[in-house]
Amino acid sequence: MEQIRSGWAGATALAAMLVLASSIAPAAPAGAAGDFWAPGSNWLSLRAGYAHVSDQVAPPGNVGYGFGYMRMLPRWWKFSHFSIGGYVHHELEGKYGSATLVDVPMTVELVRHSMWATAFRPYIGAGYGAYHIKFYRAPGSPTAARNGGYVVFGGNVPISGRTTLGLDTRYGAVKDTGSEKRLSVKLNYSIIY
Repeated sequence: MEQIRSGWAGATALAAMLVLASSIAPAAPAGAAGDFWAPGSNWLSLRAGYAHVSDQVAPPGNVGYGFGYMRMLPRWWKFSHFSIGGYVHHELEGKYGSATLVDVPMTVELVRHSMWATAFRPYIGAGYGAYHIKFYRAPGSPTAARNGGYVVFGGNVPISGRTTLGLDTRYGAVKDTGSEKRLSVKLNYSIIY
């Protein structure tokens, strides 16, 4: 029970830092509507795709979906084109007969966006947060809350005046789960305002 409390406390602290960082950054100027990566731009994202946990007894990878919020940080910081975001995913990692392994990561991430001279804009970053891990329909239905980190990379392409389509890849580990690594590759649809 103590591990669950510490996991939720960490997620709450990360969420508070995200709100604080977003409120400090100035809003995007009105003339920046066409520049999705302008400082102060807000992104709401929906994601869906592949999710997998690597372990000797892990089931085959399955599906996951998620949503999140990202805000482009001001360029007066030391480096430009950074964003901070918060995401919640629901990942069906696999099935053992009738039992099901589900992860619900709640994370905060810092990402650097590359401003290529093309429509495709790649990014790379890192994230950290709380992972709620649950076995459904398993003997005792074990549940755990753990902290974990990951690297994230991918890219986005504008598809209309206020939306982008991209691919988001995450690879990371969760504390106290041994050699388990988590991988997800998801299609990402974002609305920018």
